[in-house]
Amino acid sequence: QKDEREAMRLYKLAADQGHAKAQCELGWGYQYGTGVRKDEREAVRLYKLAADQGDTVAQYNLGVCYEVGTGVQKDEREAVRLYKLAADQGDPDAQYRLGLCYEHGRGSAEE
Repeated sequence: QKDEREAMRLYKLAADQGHAKAQCELGWGYQYGTGVRKDEREAVRLYKLAADQGDTVAQYNLGVCYEVGTGVQKDEREAVRLYKLAADQGDPDAQYRLGLCYEHGRGSAEE
């Protein structure tokens, strides 16, 4: 049986110990209010922790936050930087999103 609150509680335990995947999953929970109260700024904080450890999903998710202004001030240059980090590690979602940025000239992707 599904228990999102318990999942988030366990992710928090691991995230507090620096586990990047748990930080990313907990960030997702906060971004969408899954198992925890919605808090987009906390989501961004957690994504940053995981992204700084090289987690490609966190880099991508954080990139989306910057591209659309979720929990942070919109910053397309930072979005492109994060998409590049994840894309260079082979993340297909980041490769796609970075392609869109290049196609539409967002965030100085043409540089």
